[in-house]
Amino acid sequence: MKIVRQSHTDTSPEGNFGLAGVPLHVPELVESTGFSWLETWGKPVFATRETGTVRTFPGLGQHIRTTFADWLLYVFDNHNHTPPCLYDAYRLGFLPASFTLVHIDQHSDLRENAHEFPHFREDVSLEKYFEASYFRSNVGNYLAPLLRNGTISQLVRIESESALLAFQAFASTPFVLDLDLDFFAPEMGIEYFDTVANSVRKIACASACTTIATSPYFLDQYRALGIFSRIFCERS
Repeated sequence: MKIVRQSHTDTSPEGNFGLAGVPLHVPELVESTGFSWLETWGKPVFATRETGTVRTFPGLGQHIRTTFADWLLYVFDNHNHTPPCLYDAYRLGFLPASFTLVHIDQHSDLRENAHEFPHFREDVSLEKYFEASYFRSNVGNYLAPLLRNGTISQLVRIESESALLAFQAFASTPFVLDLDLDFFAPEMGIEYFDTVANSVRKIACASACTTIATSPYFLDQYRALGIFSRIFCERS
């Protein structure tokens, strides 16, 4: 196991910490040959403050980077870890400097974010990109800076079962699949799970890079890992 980035604590008012004012654990990112390092962890990685009451949510023990069917795949808990993982994929040669992003999620994640992220072609350090994401964005606004600076040249939003089943993966244009497993949360009412899971797997196989968020606020993490396993570790 190779550690790509060490774990740390998020205390930035403009990161996820700022949503409730609770210090949050950010797991280490490790390079793995498979999914054996995927496990839940008791430390809070997300928190909310509602009517004065703080709720905390555990996440994953590690975030992982691995190859699956010859493409790069990242799994992490909170969705604002997407930008630095994509920058890592760019530095490893899996992505061009600008690309199409297919966003499968029950939310748009397009809330306003006035902070600027470096464009991938600026060739900053990986650590700087991690800092930009963790300390200057949260789970609801991490896409805006990448769209504004042109790193994401086209955004395809898929927020319903019918839209997913109608989507046709791009034949020749390199694209990213950015998947939030909250798409499979009970409130989404997915009717044909196996069909939808097969479609997600096919889109992932056609992508240059896939990022997957286990979404601790919306999904119990044991349930999230079960959904992940049904999509990527089983065959229909």
